[in-house]
Order: sequence, then C-alpha cells, then structure tokens
Amino acid sequence: MIVQGKLKKYVPIFKTAAKGGQMKNHKKIIFLDIDGVIQPPANQFRFACDMDTLQKCMAREHNAPLYMDIHKYDLAAAYCDWDEEAVENLRTLVEQTNAKIVISSDWRSFNDTEKMKLLFKIYDMDEYIIDVTAEGLKYCFRDGECAEYLFRHPDVTQFVIIDDRYSRDFKARYPDNFVHTDQMFEKEDLQKALSILNRAPSDKKLNKFKKQLEKIRKNNPKFKRFEISLENYSLMRHHLQIGRADTLDVIFDGIAENTHLTDLCVTQLSHDFRESDFKKTVSVLDEKLGQVLAKNASIKTLKIPNGFSNIKNILEGLTQRKTPLEYLDLESNYLDDKGMKDLANYIESIDSPLKLNLVGALYQVSYDLYMALKKNLNVTPRMRTSQLPVSKPPKHFDMVKESFF
Repeated sequence: MIVQGKLKKYVPIFKTAAKGGQMKNHKKIIFLDIDGVIQPPANQFRFACDMDTLQKCMAREHNAPLYMDIHKYDLAAAYCDWDEEAVENLRTLVEQTNAKIVISSDWRSFNDTEKMKLLFKIYDMDEYIIDVTAEGLKYCFRDGECAEYLFRHPDVTQFVIIDDRYSRDFKARYPDNFVHTDQMFEKEDLQKALSILNRAPSDKKLNKFKKQLEKIRKNNPKFKRFEISLENYSLMRHHLQIGRADTLDVIFDGIAENTHLTDLCVTQLSHDFRESDFKKTVSVLDEKLGQVLAKNASIKTLKIPNGFSNIKNILEGLTQRKTPLEYLDLESNYLDDKGMKDLANYIESIDSPLKLNLVGALYQVSYDLYMALKKNLNVTPRMRTSQLPVSKPPKHFDMVKESFF
C-alpha cells in the first residue's frame, strides 16, 4: 500500500545534496566486461596453445596452485587472446585515476575474485582487482547488478561501466557513466573513461529530481508533466539506501493526491522488479502504480514502457478512476495472452474517448482484444498491420505503415 507522507520517514531527502568535489576520499570503480573489451571476438589464438602445459607453468612460475582450478580455456584465453593494447589502455585508466576494478563480465560465473586476480596477474594488474558483481541477481540485467553493487557500497563516489553489450540498459540507468566498446577498449574509449572518472562527483541530477518530487508533493499547479526514469529511480534508491519497494513509495508519494499532474511516464523501472523469467515482471511495480492511478484524478496521459507482460493492477486502477484517461501508451511492453485478455476487459469498460498505442506493445493482437477494440468506438487503437489478426482493419483503427528498411 502507498502510504501518504512516506517521505517524512526519510526526511531530509529534499535537502540539496553536497556539491561535487567536496568529498575527501574519492573511491573510484571500473565495472569491467572482458569479452569485447580486452578480449576482441576475433582473437582465437588459445586453441593453438598447449593449455595443460600453460596451466602447470603458470602455477609453478607464480607459486599459485589455484591456477590449476581455473578452467584451462579461460587461462589460455587470458594469456593468448587478451589484446595487449586494450590491456595497456586499461592500465593507463587505472593508474591515472587511482580506480579499482570490479568484474561485471560473465567470466565471474566461473571465476571468483581470487581467480580473476590470477588471470590479471599475467599482466601485473592483479592488485587492481577488488571484487566481482553479484551473480545471484537473476531478476536483473547487468545494469541492475552494477546498481546493486553501488547500493551496497555507498562509499563509491565515481564509477565507469565498460561493456560492449547492454548499451540500451546502461544508457537508461547510467547514461553519464557508460563506455560502449566496439570489439575492444581503444584509445577513444580510454579518453571517455578518463573524463568520467576524473570529473568531480555531482548530485545535480538527483537534486533536480528531488525538486520535481517536492513540486508533486506540494501540488504545484505549474508542474504538469512528470517522468520517472530508471536513472532517477536508481539515483534516489542509492541516495536513500532503502529497498526497491520503499523507493517506489517515496517516488510515488504525492502523485495520488496531486490535482494538477496531467502527463505521467514511468519508464524501465521493471529492470529492478523482475523474476527469473525474462518476460515476467514482479507485480509490485504494477500493483503500486495501480494504487496511485486509482486515487489520482488529474492524469490524462500515461506512458509505461517497462517490458510488462501483464498490467492487470494498472488497468484496475484506471477503471476505478473518477476522471477517464485520454491517452495510454503501451509501447516497449510484451503483453502475453493473459495481459491481452485483461486489456480487452478494460477496453470494454471505457465509455469516453481514449487513444491507445499498441505499436511495440505485443506481437499480435489476440482475437478477444481485437473484438473489444472493434466494438468500442470510443477507443482509437494505434497499431501495425502485422499486429492484426485480420487483413482489413476497422475504420476507427489508426494504422501505422510498416517499415522494413
């Protein structure tokens, strides 16, 4: 349940955060991927290597029996396939910023911190490896694993994420801290990473978001549009050092009773509320947002790009509202059969004009949903021809031209 006044528990969250550059001991972290960063995909020299002999030699040379426990393919890859230029660029980054390395790569699945240290010892960089991100966060993408590490290490004052994949996720949560590599960590990537780690810590974005929350809470008549992004959510959770659900309560507080807010966008927060099934989101986000919408009487436009498979609670909240919604954007969701059935039931209940965007919300409209949309002329659905279960759409459908190139 959303508790009105939940913010009071976390007072003074609306005080302006400290200005950048005032913290004495800066702890800088590099979240490091391996493949596509220091190991280019084209490097496959390990298969010409005598892996068994290499493993024995490394264990003897460094007096480290643990080398024998590292998978020989990983050891041979580190020895033969890691690009020297990329490794040297990484060394430069560490030495010029005094940063430490936390391994976020899939390599951590088979190599703990001590094994990763031994792999980097080949290049005399073992002292820089301090940790690996948690492997057990199956509900998260890699950006969520980095977020959880930062949450549990609030002493980190600056960080950079270096990865060749998950760019959309990282840019959504940490747009100012991500270096996207192409094949390997090159000079231009190094320069970007240096600029990120060497800039002073700043709470500018956090303070801006907190001021927006304050306007919502005080029902400012001039504040009508509000976006709750994954970035702002992550900044707030890290700032308050509280759980995910509690962070939602803090952010949602005030929206229910606000009478001036007309446009609400909640984007990609489901990254932190997923079960192990990729397409199935935990109901807490859907449930809490549904509670807010049921009480709010001013919101007319709702956008929820979150990868939802079902929005039952949100739809129930919309059904209970005194003021009807005018525009519902479901793009960037993946409604399943149950989700489409619940949406069809909601469509049948609508008795005022509603524009509904289904482009990018589902693969193909189910028959029940199609019939609900066809019968209710109050609803103008926007979709692609390929999403229709029939060849000819009704006249009130807003069809988007297919674009194949």
